[in-house]
Amino acid sequence: GQIIITGTAVTTEPMTYFTNTAFIGSDTPDDNDDNNDDTVTGTVESIIIGNPQIGIVKTDHITQVVPGQLVTYTISFSNYGYATAENVIITDTLPEHVTYQSCQPLPCDYQDGMVIFNIGTLPPGSASIVLVRVQVDNDIPTMTTFITNTVMITTSTPDTVITMPPDNPDDNSDIDSNEILYPLIEIDKRVSVPDTVNQETVRYTIDITNAGDLPLYPLIVTDTLDPVLDVIDESYVPVEPSYISPDKLTLVWDNLIDEPLMPNDTVSVSFDVLVNTIITGTYYNLVTTTAVYTDGQNNGIVTDSDDEPLMVQDPGVDVFKQVIPPGLDPNQFITFTIHVTNTGRSMLDVVPLFDYFESKHITLTHATPQANRWGMHDVENEMGFIRWDDLTALPPYGFGRNLLPGESFVITTVFRGINEFEVTTNTAVITEAIDVHDNVTQDDNSASPVIYDPSTIELLSFTASQHGFDMVKVEWQTWVERDNYGFRLLRGQMPLQKDSEPDIEDATEIAFIAGRGMGLLSGNSYTYFDRTSVVAPSYQYWLVDVDLSGEETIHGPVTVRTSRGYVIYLPIVIK
Repeated sequence: GQIIITGTAVTTEPMTYFTNTAFIGSDTPDDNDDNNDDTVTGTVESIIIGNPQIGIVKTDHITQVVPGQLVTYTISFSNYGYATAENVIITDTLPEHVTYQSCQPLPCDYQDGMVIFNIGTLPPGSASIVLVRVQVDNDIPTMTTFITNTVMITTSTPDTVITMPPDNPDDNSDIDSNEILYPLIEIDKRVSVPDTVNQETVRYTIDITNAGDLPLYPLIVTDTLDPVLDVIDESYVPVEPSYISPDKLTLVWDNLIDEPLMPNDTVSVSFDVLVNTIITGTYYNLVTTTAVYTDGQNNGIVTDSDDEPLMVQDPGVDVFKQVIPPGLDPNQFITFTIHVTNTGRSMLDVVPLFDYFESKHITLTHATPQANRWGMHDVENEMGFIRWDDLTALPPYGFGRNLLPGESFVITTVFRGINEFEVTTNTAVITEAIDVHDNVTQDDNSASPVIYDPSTIELLSFTASQHGFDMVKVEWQTWVERDNYGFRLLRGQMPLQKDSEPDIEDATEIAFIAGRGMGLLSGNSYTYFDRTSVVAPSYQYWLVDVDLSGEETIHGPVTVRTSRGYVIYLPIVIK
């Protein structure tokens, strides 16, 4: 026979498994008790009774975002357990660098960077979704590469994680991460000649670079020029502006590219302008660019600007004059060099030079290159002049070429002294030099005094050498000698220690030699034979010139090494 039993299993413990055992008995004795009970096997099911199993999944259906983009997160949740979940709460923790916009369905609450949904009761087998909308901040730091959003679902009813079949993971939380792409554009404006002059042509070049992560299209460039700049037609490369204002000071390219400008790519445009101002100073020119990008949903705009300074200056020239040593030589000649240097930006086309001198003291003997004119500049003050009309002229009156920036012309003049003087001044002047653009330089001058001090002796040489067996020959020669009373000659021994300095205080005066230059401008030669230098092998000599007022000037020392001869006596042997 067969008996069918139907029942309901009731338990509050999770992971409880039921088996069914049947037993049969009788008052009549049974010879075989081993078959009086049986347990269900094979086709008998194990029934699992547990708590709720809740899970949550979050996605925004994208993997990349850009600053300013709106992002909607879809949060799916369900209870796929065997019991009702009570007091279910979903908490969505927003990441940094996003701003909360809205949540659905209501009611939902936003506070302290968290969006909270109070779901309440969630029966077994039920599922639903909620939405959270945020906007990526426009000012997000560029070092931020990802934004990550974390959501969590909780219940007051214990949530079972089943470890026996079926094997389900812990899915009470989920994250969604997006890479951040930055749209960025950079513009750089440069000028071919940052320092320029009036009437010079310079070239502006504008480089626009996609420095971000998204294609840019279209690309608009607006350049605003200073009124001192005249744009040159037909100088635009690669294309002319789509709009040029009537005064030609505003240039607009409404789309400089035919296809999107990809990340790291650069596009350029250039043109020439003529500098048209005599007012020196720094002028700025502003260029801006605007480009459009898309985040897949909406379009955005990026911009950048740059201002390039342009310095306008006068052409420059510098003149430097100096005396070639020794100044007034023994033959009364004085040689000067005049260095004329182009210190400006432009090439000098006309370079006139004047050289003024005191004709009562000196007179011109020759000049290289040859001067165009010379004569009296100021008869009353006895001032003479030399004039070169243009140093760029052909020889013999010039150098035969323009003076390039940084280059110098060197002019040589030779004068002869015609009477006694203490100081005479020679002045070179550049007046109204003109560059190749017809700009006039500022004047410049350089004065070079020639000082003749009659109380000073200028030595040409001072030497001492052994002469014969027992003498030292001391010689000196003067360049210039006037009002000189004479010379004191002092001698001392070399210091015994190598590192000792010679000291005139230890020297002995061995002679006084009268000067021979009184009343003359020329120099003289002197020789003195020291016959007393027989004690030490080396001597030092000082020369002290004495003028008529008693002033003394020390020259030297000079050193001489002496040697003594030897007498050898040979014995005579007589047998």
